[in-house]
Amino acid sequence: MTVPKVAVLLSCYNGEKYLLKQLRSISDQTYQNIEILAHDDGSMDGTKEILRSFPDSRLRIVGEGIHYGYPQCFYSLLTEHTDAAYFAFSDQDDLWMPEKIAHAVEMLQAHGGNEKPLLYFCAHEKCDEELRTLSIRRAPDYMGLPAYPLLASTAPSFAIVINRALRDLINPLHFEQHHDLLLCRVAYYFGEIISDPTPLAKHRGHSSSFTAVSRHTNLNKSQARDSIWATLRKDNEEFLRLFADRLTSAQQAELRLFSTDSKWRRILYTKRLRRGIGSELRLRACFLRER
Repeated sequence: MTVPKVAVLLSCYNGEKYLLKQLRSISDQTYQNIEILAHDDGSMDGTKEILRSFPDSRLRIVGEGIHYGYPQCFYSLLTEHTDAAYFAFSDQDDLWMPEKIAHAVEMLQAHGGNEKPLLYFCAHEKCDEELRTLSIRRAPDYMGLPAYPLLASTAPSFAIVINRALRDLINPLHFEQHHDLLLCRVAYYFGEIISDPTPLAKHRGHSSSFTAVSRHTNLNKSQARDSIWATLRKDNEEFLRLFADRLTSAQQAELRLFSTDSKWRRILYTKRLRRGIGSELRLRACFLRER
């Protein structure tokens, strides 16, 4: 029986403080048929040297000397030549449990392998800078409600593993939106999103990390929520434009509703978008404050 290969896509930038521990956690995975495609995006510290000296022959450094910026650094890794069946995304400062890739492959294979686009994500531990666990993050409670990948993040990049069928859908196109948000949209419309409740990664929080919300930290909560929602609307519009020929009329209508249609259509949308009444009201308030 053929054991499918997993390509771990690791993008680094000035990551010398934590990178070695993350590399070790990838190298020590119980699932051994992996390759590590690592890109340094123009670091000015010791990141390059750590990558070059890491003692694992499965690590291949790609795109040396090229600065893509975020998120294009991850899109560039998806275009690298590989015979991998699955693709896992890695940040430079987190830590993976030894069974992370094994869990992902098992669940992806159980859902058909590469018969349709699949996105797997695991639960994770939210940690402080010293990796002390603060909380456990599992699938958001709005999963399964209408348009959930269009209205918020479903899964963080470091928890995601996708199959080649999903990778091949996005490869010919150019996107501006964050890769993890895009991948969830693609799986939502053309395949399936698989949630694993087992915490298999530790996400390290620190002042120099970049997240989907870090651009909004100088705003108050209400302003940040409005700014994030404005970005999501723009992302939905981009998705509709690039995938229009693959979408049904109903899917196109849904994307227009949560991107370019009148805000009053969103405010008066008849279906429940959040399980909690407080969350529902805050989301509708974002719609109301749109300009």
